[in-house]
This record gives sequence, structure tokens and C-alpha cells, in this order.
Amino acid sequence: MSPPLYVLLDGDRVGEKIDGHYLRNDVHDLYLFARELDDAVAKLAASIREIGGTIYLAGGDNVLGTVEDLNAFLAVFDTSCPRLPVPFSVGIGEDPRQAHLA
Repeated sequence: MSPPLYVLLDGDRVGEKIDGHYLRNDVHDLYLFARELDDAVAKLAASIREIGGTIYLAGGDNVLGTVEDLNAFLAVFDTSCPRLPVPFSVGIGEDPRQAHLA
């Protein structure tokens, strides 16, 4: 059995979306976006746990975890993508640094 792989999920252009809400003084939609993002991060973390993975970080627009079965993770992630409020980039590596740099 090979060692688990680290997966790092990072929401794309989240800072720009938040800045846009600030600049428009749009706290209502900022609140809604933040709730959607929180829910998306929680669901992504839960999907990693459901396939037997371990979560080390799930907050902001990031999820860091390990998975034993990369194909199972990719299938779950692909299924989740259409329901996310922003696209998420995925880094995969043998350690957190590699996943971050990927």
C-alpha cells in the first residue's frame, strides 16, 4: 500500500470577489457569498472524510487533507465542482509543500 497523498484545495479569485463586495458596500451579498464559501469548504472536507481521508485544515477558501485513493478523491471532487460558488484549484503531492507548489 502506498502512502497517502496530500491534497490542497484552494478557492480561485476569492479575494477579488470579497474586494468587489467591499468596494460596492454590498455587505448583504458579501454575507451570502461567505456563507456559500463556508458551506462549500465544509462539504469538500466532508467528501474527503467520506472516502476515508484525513482533514488537517478546512477554513477560509482552503482544504488540506490526505487521501489513500486518489481516483476516488478525483471522482468526488469532479462531482462537487458544479455546485461550488467559485472554482477550486487542486494541488496534489507527497507532502503539504508539494501539494501547495503543485
